[in-house]
Amino acid sequence: MLPTLRTENNKLSGQLAELIHNLSGCVQYSLTTLLLDGNQLKGSVPKSIGNLSALQILHLGFNLLEGEISEQHFSNLSKLVELSLSHNSLTLRFSNDWVPPFQLVRLDLAFCNLGPDFPEWVSTQNIGYLDISHNRISDTIPSWFWYKFASSSINLSYNQIRGMLPNEPLNILYILNLSNNKFSGILNNFLCFSSVQSLIYLDLSNNQLSEGLDVCFGQLPALRVLNLANNNLSGQIPDSMGSLIELKVLDLSNNSFLGELPLSLQNCRELSFINLRDNSFSGKLPAWMGESLLSLIILDLHSNKFHGCIPLQLCRLAHIQFFDLSQNNISGNIPRCLYNLTAMAFKNINNMSTLIAIGVYIDGTQVTFDVIPGGSSNYVFNTIVSWKGQSYVYGKNFGEMRSIDLSSNKLIGEIPAEIFNLTELKTLNLAENMLTGLIPKEIGRLKQIESLDLSRNQLFGSIPASIVDLNFLSFLNLSYNKLSGRIPIGTQIQITNPSGFIGNLALCGPPLTPKCPGDVGPNVESPKSSSKNNQEDEDEFLKCLYIGMGLGFMVGFWGIAKDVSRLRNTALSLNGLDKKKKLCARLRV
Repeated sequence: MLPTLRTENNKLSGQLAELIHNLSGCVQYSLTTLLLDGNQLKGSVPKSIGNLSALQILHLGFNLLEGEISEQHFSNLSKLVELSLSHNSLTLRFSNDWVPPFQLVRLDLAFCNLGPDFPEWVSTQNIGYLDISHNRISDTIPSWFWYKFASSSINLSYNQIRGMLPNEPLNILYILNLSNNKFSGILNNFLCFSSVQSLIYLDLSNNQLSEGLDVCFGQLPALRVLNLANNNLSGQIPDSMGSLIELKVLDLSNNSFLGELPLSLQNCRELSFINLRDNSFSGKLPAWMGESLLSLIILDLHSNKFHGCIPLQLCRLAHIQFFDLSQNNISGNIPRCLYNLTAMAFKNINNMSTLIAIGVYIDGTQVTFDVIPGGSSNYVFNTIVSWKGQSYVYGKNFGEMRSIDLSSNKLIGEIPAEIFNLTELKTLNLAENMLTGLIPKEIGRLKQIESLDLSRNQLFGSIPASIVDLNFLSFLNLSYNKLSGRIPIGTQIQITNPSGFIGNLALCGPPLTPKCPGDVGPNVESPKSSSKNNQEDEDEFLKCLYIGMGLGFMVGFWGIAKDVSRLRNTALSLNGLDKKKKLCARLRV
């Protein structure tokens, strides 16, 4: 058995240089595998690591290492085939004409500093897995790069790489991530070749791509992730996208796409995440989504031009956790059947095993592909959540989020009480519609709600007392409605920003006003004391009234008896016992 030292993902601390120094004697000439990923090792990488001349696999990623790496570190490591230095604070300084003594099949330098030039020495390698993301590279892609590798995975994301996408076949087998760079060009220049038929992951988001999607999607039968967000793409979605029957993630957000969604997308029955926000898509909301795309977890159609009613078929999306139809032209009522969105009513309702495909598993919003033995590449689906009056990007921490956003539409009618059966909701936004009626008392069922916005509607009546049961509520906006009465007293309500209640002229109490009209001040008798005094006044009046009646019996019994009721009411309207006694004196006369 070949000598191996493995201590990955522990809490190993101290200086790396000391550890390397201790690997002395015969072991330093026979050690083939050194796996120290995921520890707390500090300091620089010593040049003496080159003494481990038998090393084939060296993994130092996810530590606290810093300093520079030079050619001298690798001068004796001729047998090295795997090198991982990722997620440290290391700077790599190699000459442009450096020719390494090794032949790597796997190179992971994510979050190192390899730039600003593109590393020419990579052209000498037969790398199957390449990750040089987050490396401060601001160069163009050399012409040799695209045809050099028959790679399983290439990740160049989060650099400042510029230039045109290639107009030639690629030799990429599974994963291509060029996101967050400055690439330009047209997609169909390099996606219409048979060499990309095995591609399962394509992320070109946050670049400067333009024109339409005249792409041979039929050439990508294995594609599971397609992210083209934040580019300058335009035009309609071609029917050929419906041929991506293995697709799980589709992100076309923040482009200039228009027109109706092609009916052929209903063939993509594996879709779990759809993000089409910030485009100009139009037409009615697709009812077929609720009939064919039953695995959907995220549906984000924010800021488009969809119109018509919310189809009842969308209530069948039992796995949905994020449902955003905001800023469209949607009209009609909020469907009562939304209570069928059961992933928002129960924890862990999504059975992740139903979302597993060959080579792919989904955990919350993270998709992992086991594309080569011992290796994987992670994809995190990011979406924007309207959260507590602000917009936030959710990615890795999305798993517990449950959100419905129907704001800024033309919805009418009452808020259906059934929506409050979705007891795991974290945020509910129905603002800027034309909703009317009372706020249902069932609102108190939303025990997990943290952000609630019902502002700028036509809701009337009082705020239900059950709202004080929302113990996690930290953002509440009921402003600009027609609400009235006293704001219920509850700690989380009174600490809310008063602006969340303005625009309701008949609403009063903390935090909007110090007190409501008719509330007694500190120097005024309490209601109980006042009630007792009023009762004493009434008893005194009736006593003198009957005396007056007795004295005037012979004068005009029937006349006085006739006016008893009138006089009693007059007396009770008087303030104070003195005035009532004066009335009694008049009766005696």
